Amino acid sequence: MNQKPGNPYPLGATWDERGVNFAIFSEHATGVELCLIDARNVETRVPLMRRTGFVWHCYLPGIRPGQRYAYRVHGPYDPASGLLGGENTTLAPTSLNLFLRRRRA
Repeated sequence: MNQKPGNPYPLGATWDERGVNFAIFSEHATGVELCLIDARNVETRVPLMRRTGFVWHCYLPGIRPGQRYAYRVHGPYDPASGLLGGENTTLAPTSLNLFLRRRRA
């Protein structure tokens, strides 16, 4: 996957007709993986390599509206404190059938 740094804002998934910028806020994450889910429900994990402040982000060329995705957030697991990190924690957007916000020129 040809990952580019992307931008920390806007948060969410933003399509610009060439690809999608993904950005998610997490103050306590030690790592975030973007999970792309294909038509056969096969998951491809893309580790987000860039963090600006508490926002993890990347840009993936070629991704289009309709792409299903979720996030795996790594970090401390302490539900009493509201910390729900861990490899088995998957965060899904409100609609997995996505998307998006279209970037305004």
